[in-house]
Amino acid sequence: MKATVTYIHHNCFILKESSWTFLFDYPGDRFLTAKMREVLTNELRDSKACIFASHSHQDHFNPKLMDLVKITSQAVLVLSEDIIKNYPRFGKVENCIIAKPSETYELEKLRIKSFPSNDLGVAYLIQDEELTFYFGGDLAKWSWDDFTPEERRWMEEHFQNTIKILAQHRIDIAFGNTDPRLPNWAGAAEFIQTIKPKLFVPMHTFGDLDSLGRFMKELGATESNIFQYRKTGDQIEF
Repeated sequence: MKATVTYIHHNCFILKESSWTFLFDYPGDRFLTAKMREVLTNELRDSKACIFASHSHQDHFNPKLMDLVKITSQAVLVLSEDIIKNYPRFGKVENCIIAKPSETYELEKLRIKSFPSNDLGVAYLIQDEELTFYFGGDLAKWSWDDFTPEERRWMEEHFQNTIKILAQHRIDIAFGNTDPRLPNWAGAAEFIQTIKPKLFVPMHTFGDLDSLGRFMKELGATESNIFQYRKTGDQIEF
């Protein structure tokens, strides 16, 4: 199956395949430029869209999401449970799946499995007839300086337990956090080496796109293809 991935900003990407246009983690207005809005509009207009949001943090969720829904031909929302708690009106939206951790949902020929995040919300594993892809949300190997040893251990164990489960699947495309603020890149190298996705899409850069070159240099040779985007609207074909 042919698919195209388009970079918007931070954790916001569009994945297009033959049946669906998938949008992930559309961020709040303060993160969006005119160019980002233009690309989003062009990619989503008149499409059959499945719009995912992993959690309610402003860099991952925009409460004006319904403005994008209006330009699609039809849309299904998949929103984490914490979004509904913070924005109850979305619980009344037609064609909205409220994603709780560790659940599986069926949508036409899609199978969507949610994983509890070690930050907030969920990560998603989506299986279509010919394509399997993973979107990590804020699930990562977080390792901040102010963590206690117990917090650091819990974060690492949660991350490692999740990728052990994911490694049981053949994952074609994986969107994983590669946060440049952390020396360990939020566990991206470990994720790639364990999961071995055919295409790895780094994210959670806050627009620091120069960091992707540094990450790839430190990563070295890998079986996975890495999407090194350089600006909003850059695409890669799978």
